[in-house]
Formats: sequence, structure tokens, C-alpha cells
Amino acid sequence: MISAILFLSFFVFLILGIPIGICLGLSSICAILYSGTSLTIVATNMYSGISKFLLLAIPFFVLSIKKAVSPSYVLS
Repeated sequence: MISAILFLSFFVFLILGIPIGICLGLSSICAILYSGTSLTIVATNMYSGISKFLLLAIPFFVLSIKKAVSPSYVLS
């Protein structure tokens, strides 16, 4: 039933003309509120997932490669 609320609210927000990124956020908030989960528990779980240093190494590695490969000066 929560999945139905999630998808239904997503498509309703899309039909209303709201941008996709905001639709994703609003529909997930609707599903979380419908399930009865506290938003503080969701925030705590998100923070504990972000604070893992091994997972943060992957985007920083990609960023460092992008900075190393991109030229910092214009060749003439």
C-alpha cells in the first residue's frame, strides 16, 4: 500500500506540473508520513549512511580523476 501511495503521489505531482526532483522528494515524504515512520528516524538513518568514509571515497576518487585529467590551462 505504501508503494501505491508513493507512485500515485508522484504521478499526481507530475500532472500538476511540479519538477521531477521536487516530485521525488514530495512523494517520498508522503509515503514516509503514510507509513507512520518519524522523520527524525529517517534523518538519523540518512546521516548514518552518509558518515561512512568508505562510501565517500568513491565520489572523491572520481572527482580527483576529473580534476587531474581536465587541463588547467589553454594550449595555443
